[in-house]
Amino acid sequence: CLNSRDGRFFDLLHGRRIRGQPCVWCGGKACSEHSENKCEPYQWVVGNPLVKQPSAWQAANCLDRRSVHQTMAAIPGRGAVVGPPPGTFRPVDGGEGRACRGASTFDDGTGMIGFGGGQQWEYSIYTAASLEQCQSFCKTSCVGVEFRAADLYCEIWWDLVTSSSPKEGYQCFTKDMECLTWRSHGCSAITDKKKCLSSKDGRQTVESK
Repeated sequence: CLNSRDGRFFDLLHGRRIRGQPCVWCGGKACSEHSENKCEPYQWVVGNPLVKQPSAWQAANCLDRRSVHQTMAAIPGRGAVVGPPPGTFRPVDGGEGRACRGASTFDDGTGMIGFGGGQQWEYSIYTAASLEQCQSFCKTSCVGVEFRAADLYCEIWWDLVTSSSPKEGYQCFTKDMECLTWRSHGCSAITDKKKCLSSKDGRQTVESK
């Protein structure tokens, strides 16, 4: 908890900023009466009128001027990485020197949601010791990853990555979906669950009505 910050894909929770916030350790007890969570983002705990203030808490910080590499090295087990099976990912536009983008090169994965001006992102943020570890965080719903080795920055994308933008030091990969069967009539023509979950849309053209 005290080595971490919140990397979820939305900025606000009930009007309180959480994305990017340093984590707070509530003395080994639940941070609030609303959940059993012992570690929460700073602004969700400190000064939040909706949360009864914990009797003791500590916030993650970098006051000792350690680098992210030093933080990672001090966390037990973070160096042991079991990467994805070969062929799980394919590079986007060559992979090297590319930052992931969504529907176009201008789609950087951010967007507005709701009426409060909150932001929702198409990716979550992690710290990873290597590209392989970043890729290992990409589970069932993940479609791709972006990694920057200089500061161990890892993005786990939840929305489709269809393009990229040139950016030095970045790498962009999408999950290979070659195990899925092309369906020339499209997903909407499938009525069987098993067939649906083993397929991808293979229509040449799509007409919207």
